[in-house]
Parts: sequence; C-alpha cells; structure tokens
Amino acid sequence: MVDFGVCEHVWIPEVSWIKLTKNDFERDAVDSEIVIKSITASKGSYGYVINTFYELDPVFVDSFNNVITNGPKAWRVGPLCLAKPPTPVKPDIHQKPNWIQWLVRSMSRKVKFFSLHLVHKLGFQLSS
Repeated sequence: MVDFGVCEHVWIPEVSWIKLTKNDFERDAVDSEIVIKSITASKGSYGYVINTFYELDPVFVDSFNNVITNGPKAWRVGPLCLAKPPTPVKPDIHQKPNWIQWLVRSMSRKVKFFSLHLVHKLGFQLSS
C-alpha cells in the first residue's frame, strides 16, 4: 500500500517559492527532543551563523531576518567553503629583521635611538 500523503506538498507561506513534500523529510531522523532543545536554544540566542553572503542569497537572508523569525538575526559569514587555509611562510634566514632594514634605509638621515633600559639605568644613577 502506498501512502500518497507523503507526496503531498508542504506549503510554508514565508517561503512559498520553495516546493517541499513530506517525503523530503526522513521520519526516523526527527527526534522531537532534539528539535525542542534546538528551538529553545535558538529563541534565547543572538542569532544564527549562516554560511552565505547577502549578494548570493538576498531573498533568503531578507526572508529569514524580516519574515520567518521573530527574534534572532541571521549573521552571514560565508561562504566558508571558499576560505583557504593560510599558506605557511618560510622564514628567509638571509633576510634581516624589519627594524634593521629600516635603520639601513635611514642611514642618510638622523636617527634618534632610545633604549628604555639605558634611560632607566641613567635615571637610577642620577637619582643617587
């Protein structure tokens, strides 16, 4: 026997252009306790982190922030799938530190050098 009720369309007024059927949802995967905890946590949160950006999904972001939810906001941080891990920089053992390079570039100009250690020692010696 075929249950034709599962092929019936589910209509969500806020996102009416999305076509879903009851068959699109796994019956065994839905645990009501988890759903209740998720909804309770969502209501007390500051928002949802969503893996998209406004220019890609403006209709969904606007619908979510203005129509669907009556509370937490959608914070867009994506697309995270396009994020690249930083490439490791191999230090060049022959390259001098930036401060030495600056001093070399400044050789033709006057450079004042202050050493806090020397100023501290000088101040301590002058105080006695």
